[in-house]
Amino acid sequence: MAEQRLTEGSAEVVIDDHMGSILVTTWFGAPDERLALRYNARCLQLLEDAGARNQRLVFLSDCLDAEAPSPAVRRIFADAHHKHDALLDSVTVVDNPLVRGVVTALRWLLGDHLSLQSVRTLDDAFAYASQCLRDAGIEPPRAAIAAYRRPQPQRLKAHG
Repeated sequence: MAEQRLTEGSAEVVIDDHMGSILVTTWFGAPDERLALRYNARCLQLLEDAGARNQRLVFLSDCLDAEAPSPAVRRIFADAHHKHDALLDSVTVVDNPLVRGVVTALRWLLGDHLSLQSVRTLDDAFAYASQCLRDAGIEPPRAAIAAYRRPQPQRLKAHG
């Protein structure tokens, strides 16, 4: 797959699995319920595929350009794929105080299943994801991390 874009309304998410053991999602705008459900379905399929290959994943969510989702969308995210055996952990990059509050609320909703770490930079997120992989005996994809380039939203490109 490498990169897939899902768009609903003014929000977009880019799902990038080219690193193999680190699934990077980049959010733009405020996701609505339909986008959250589509995203969760895609992630569940990726987790199922990884589980069938005996592969473990770390989810890295880049929310630097995200806007705070509604309570209904937060519940959709909390009820989703976070309990799958193929998922080692999840880390979220966020600097917006409102979105940081959402991550805190999701942490509370998820309980002890995942730590759902929150960091302020992509470098910190990749360092956390790499450590999760090393702790599980998996070599992090160092070359792919070094070569990573953050996607840009297509909607802004079309209007910019």
